[in-house]
Amino acid sequence: MQVEELDLPLQRNQGIVMKSLIEHRDAVIAPAHIDDESNPVINERRMALLRGQTSGLVTAYGFGEGEEEHAGAAAEEASDTLREYHCQLVDLLASCAEGENRYIESMCQTIFTIPEIIEVIVSPAVGILAKGSYLRFFLWVYLNTGESSPALQTANLGKQTLSHPWHPNPNPGPNPNPK
Repeated sequence: MQVEELDLPLQRNQGIVMKSLIEHRDAVIAPAHIDDESNPVINERRMALLRGQTSGLVTAYGFGEGEEEHAGAAAEEASDTLREYHCQLVDLLASCAEGENRYIESMCQTIFTIPEIIEVIVSPAVGILAKGSYLRFFLWVYLNTGESSPALQTANLGKQTLSHPWHPNPNPGPNPNPK
């Protein structure tokens, strides 16, 4: 979607890709547990997918009693494939938002909110591939934009990220052993 010699995105191409993704949402985006309504059930499924939790896929593929070994292997393979597809879609959405196209940025901001992105980035159970895709999405949709995003202006990122368990000391308080 970029002119290689100038390293510029082509807004026309980005618009065509976004329009196609939205028009074919049910066939292209929905299977990857991506929505533009922040549906809690879909968000839970998306996070389970990104964490590698495959239990829901076993029943989705119709394996019966006594087929747990095959079901587990098939579900894990399907989960890996779906997770990779999900990450590639997130990367594609980020590519569409490159170049400060305000319309596309605002469309993408309805797909993932800042707290949803932060949840993926700080989760220790989410792999680096997914985190990279979400960081790229965050960069092009919220940070490197044509104008300041209202969602970013109202987000309290410091407090939100410091309250997660990955932070070594979320509430430092006074030092019990001063020197």
